[in-house]
Amino acid sequence: MKQELQFFENIIYNEKYFSAEKSEEAVLMLHGYPSPEGKNEYIAEFISSYLKKDVFLIHYAGLGKSNLNFSFPKSIEDSINYFNCLNEIKKYKSFYLIGHSWGGLIALNIIKHVNTNNIKSVLLLSPYTYFPSGCDLNQLIQLVYNESKEFFRGSYAEMANQVQEIILHYQPQLFLDKLKSFTGVINIIQAANDIEVLPSNTKLFFDSLSNRASYFEINCDHGFNQNREDLLLLIHDLLGKS
Repeated sequence: MKQELQFFENIIYNEKYFSAEKSEEAVLMLHGYPSPEGKNEYIAEFISSYLKKDVFLIHYAGLGKSNLNFSFPKSIEDSINYFNCLNEIKKYKSFYLIGHSWGGLIALNIIKHVNTNNIKSVLLLSPYTYFPSGCDLNQLIQLVYNESKEFFRGSYAEMANQVQEIILHYQPQLFLDKLKSFTGVINIIQAANDIEVLPSNTKLFFDSLSNRASYFEINCDHGFNQNREDLLLLIHDLLGKS
């Protein structure tokens, strides 16, 4: 298993933030797509310093500080496998998942595919949970492709195929029963001024969980670049209670 953990750490760039005290609790942070270097580091440092939890902030293959080529399905599978290895080796008493945007969809898929006995809570920051259909989907893929050629090295057709694979196998609406039976806490923090992940879509997902989650909004954009103090105070409150 240690060799498997090393294998995934060679694929996924992993920044570790360890608390000053020995911690029995850890946080796995999953960022959005694409994500510049340094994204969400202030959250990781805050959790490590003030909540005294170890934090693992990963960069999917092809993004951030990780090399190789990015793939939407592979970012999900790599994260699931990495969590399983990390959980088996490190033996933390409790894990917390934090997923922003695309990372929110990945966090939900981790809940679907792993033993969740020691996952105490999942915190979703403007999570990507909604896929349009028809012409709207084609326009979305074209927009994402045009804006992320630096990160996605394949063709438009390859991106379109990967998105279809996500819709068929990984979108959260396919495993709502699993999410409803999750014994941990699900919290959603939505950016109120988000034009990438619309609050209305996140509310639809929240409603589909049938009172299995708590919903909050913060007055900021998709990247949570404003009112960071409000975000950190809410994270402090939610992770402290969960």
